[in-house]
Amino acid sequence: MESTDIKSRVCFYYYYYSLGGQRKNYADILAKVNETQRGNLRNRIRKWEANSSSNERVIQIRPVHGTTGKVDQNSNSTSNNAMSQPSSAYNSLQRSNTATKINVSPKCFGTTQYVHKDDYERERQRWQQKLDETEGKLADAVVSNADMLQLKAELNKKIVEFEKNQRPLIEQNRRLSDRNRLLQQEIKKVEEKLCHAQDDYLTLKDSHERLGKENAILKEQRAFPEKLKEFERYRHQVLEYSKCITALRTAGLEKDRRYELLVQKFKRLKKCLSKQNGDEEDRQSNYGSEGSAESCSISLDTITEDLDETEPLSLNFSFSDLLKFESLSLSDEQLLKEQLDCAHATIAELQNALNTQTMRSDDNTQLLKTIARQQEQLIKVNKRCESLEMELANSQERNDLLEFQILELQEFSAGRTTPTPFITASVETDKYVDIDDCDIIAYAKLDPQTVFKAKNHLREMRRLAYLTEDDREFLAIVLQHMENLENKITLLETEQNMTRCELKRLELQKQDEIDELKRQLDEFSSKDKKKKALQQENEKLKKQIQKQEKLQEELRKKFQANEILIKEKNDKISQLENEIKNAYRCSEEKENELKRAKMQIEHLQRQIEEITKNHLADLEATKKHFEDRLKESFNFKNDLDKMRIAYDKVKEEKAQLEQKLQTFQKQSQEKIQKLDEELQNVRSAFDEERRRLEEEIKKAKTKNTELEKSNREYSNAYAKMEKEIAEMKKSMNAMKKTHEQKLEDLSKKNQEALRKEKENNEKLRKELNDENEKLKKQLAEAYVEMEDLRSQIRPIGTQLERRYEEMRYRWDESLKKIHNSEKLLKAANERIEELEAKSKSVESYVQEIEQLKTYNHELEEQFNAQMDIIAALKKKFIQMNGANNNKDHNSSESVGWTSNSTVNSLDDEVYSSEGSGSFKESRNHA
Repeated sequence: MESTDIKSRVCFYYYYYSLGGQRKNYADILAKVNETQRGNLRNRIRKWEANSSSNERVIQIRPVHGTTGKVDQNSNSTSNNAMSQPSSAYNSLQRSNTATKINVSPKCFGTTQYVHKDDYERERQRWQQKLDETEGKLADAVVSNADMLQLKAELNKKIVEFEKNQRPLIEQNRRLSDRNRLLQQEIKKVEEKLCHAQDDYLTLKDSHERLGKENAILKEQRAFPEKLKEFERYRHQVLEYSKCITALRTAGLEKDRRYELLVQKFKRLKKCLSKQNGDEEDRQSNYGSEGSAESCSISLDTITEDLDETEPLSLNFSFSDLLKFESLSLSDEQLLKEQLDCAHATIAELQNALNTQTMRSDDNTQLLKTIARQQEQLIKVNKRCESLEMELANSQERNDLLEFQILELQEFSAGRTTPTPFITASVETDKYVDIDDCDIIAYAKLDPQTVFKAKNHLREMRRLAYLTEDDREFLAIVLQHMENLENKITLLETEQNMTRCELKRLELQKQDEIDELKRQLDEFSSKDKKKKALQQENEKLKKQIQKQEKLQEELRKKFQANEILIKEKNDKISQLENEIKNAYRCSEEKENELKRAKMQIEHLQRQIEEITKNHLADLEATKKHFEDRLKESFNFKNDLDKMRIAYDKVKEEKAQLEQKLQTFQKQSQEKIQKLDEELQNVRSAFDEERRRLEEEIKKAKTKNTELEKSNREYSNAYAKMEKEIAEMKKSMNAMKKTHEQKLEDLSKKNQEALRKEKENNEKLRKELNDENEKLKKQLAEAYVEMEDLRSQIRPIGTQLERRYEEMRYRWDESLKKIHNSEKLLKAANERIEELEAKSKSVESYVQEIEQLKTYNHELEEQFNAQMDIIAALKKKFIQMNGANNNKDHNSSESVGWTSNSTVNSLDDEVYSSEGSGSFKESRNHA
């Protein structure tokens, strides 16, 4: 890096001043520089060194555009000319506020420059050393690059070999993943059912708790004597209101009756005046009769029509009196209506309260009944499951017993291979009786009780007197043979129980293996947690980078403060320029100082460019490091996928074993069916042989040898069965061992993968710590260099200001580049976070569900609180209505005209219902 920077710097300054000191972009100048131009420049420097004389103390260089430099020894004449005639090629900034001529300093290329010989040699040696160092570093880099390529090739070979070795595990993992997927689907279905059941249970539980609380509150209300007193008071109020309602109804009826009488009286008077005939006394006697009121009932519309027709002057007085009476009656009607409405409203509210309480109690009882019903159903289901399990166990035991009985009968039938001559009863004697074979076939399936009875009957037959000794001996042999068969059956049953126990043990082992596989899945989940921890560490590193950015901003602020100070110093320099006009004789000395300052500024510019390039290189290195880490994370994910594929393969092998077991069970069931059929055939053959034995008792001596042979064959067959059972046990043990070895290999591989992951994580941590330390060191060095540069800055004239502006411009450009690189890094980090967020989508969905549950719970609490508030407001409103009704009741008692009368109550009930409805509507509106 240093060699390339030095070469680029030399070429940059050469082309910068060869173009006449014009302000060009850094990129445009570097675009012209290539390797051939660097070689030409190097040759020029060597020629310049060869042409320089050893005796001269001062060297003058005059490079021309596109030509090599020339050395002049006439230093005095050229120096005077150079000082007096500045070059016009340099496009310098001009100050408008100064009236005098600006002193332009000599340039590095295109004009004369005086350099001391010792300084020149020192600089040459320094540049030569740097060139040598850069060439050595380039050679080292080439060697290291070759080594890295070799390592890369070796690693690629190892990766290919590793992939070849992992192919069977990948297939196993794929099979296991398929099996796991099916199991997960079944588990999801079961979980959904369980969730629905839990939701139903929780709803019932919540309703039960709520109703229990309400029931407890009601019990408390019933228990306290104060509440009982309140209930009694409410009852008395209801009774009083009912009395008030009846009184108001009677008053209304009386009012209506009086109104009708007045209307009739008014009509009679009108008729009397119109006719002016008739006896007034007779007419007046009929005014008070109720029959005349009923017969002469007239509507208000007819009254208005009659009034419109005839309006005599004599009726004005009576009409005004009637209007006064009607106004009084209307005011009374309004009061009565309001009282009735209030009474109806209070009654309706009390009835609603009683109805709600009764409904709640009914709901409580119904919920309790439903809960009890569901509990009973659960108990029944559990009992049913237990009974089914018992039936399955019994059926399995019966099947096993049948298998062994069939085997025994097969062996017994094999022992009876030699045919016996069939002799009919009519050949020898007449002692025997003809018996049908159907009777024997009917006893093919015997119970243990019938067998026991048969044994007792044989023992009794042996004790009969008319039998011979040979017959008794044959009967004893048959009984002994039956007992031997029973003993063998018991032995076979014990062996069957042993095999069943072994099968159960194997099932338990399989269950343990499944548990181990689940545990391995949990370990994989723990690995995911470790990945999350690493991501958190990455976030911490990002925060540290942000802190470093903050430090950079602080440095910028300090730099701005320094700029302000420099501006103040520039102001001072502008003040000093007026003094410089008077002291023109000291201009030559100041020009020398300006030359020195120019050299210092160039040195500062070089240092600043080196710092910026180093910072950019560090940023590129960090970017590459982050990319490498991303590649490692992708490799880690691929390894995890491979392990999952291996796990799926193991699961598929397990599924294949289960399928084999199922096929074996099916085959065993088919064999059992076949053996049942053979058992029936054997039983029929056994019955025939038994009949033959009863017929051939006399020839039993000759058959004893045959029985002994059959016993020997039976023993051989039993030995064969034992050997087969032993072989089956060995095969089962071998299968078990292979399965255990596979599980051990998987566990070892998982442990190795975990160990590798831990090592990689530790390496990453170490690398990150080293990088942090390097960055801290670089920052410290930058601080030191900045402080050194600040200490070296001196108050210089207008040329310094121009150089300072150029330096600031370049610094701003470098900062912009740094900001762009930082933005790219942020974009990459955001992309990484998006990918991580996608992997965490399941967790986000779970969190959203939990939030919805909490939100639902909060809404329920708010709803309950609002219901409590509404209940309290109802109570207050009932109390307010009670107070108003008491006042209305007192006002109604002050009315003196009440009487008892009975008229049609239908209209009154309609009237009262309309009033209560209007009151409810107004209340709801409020």
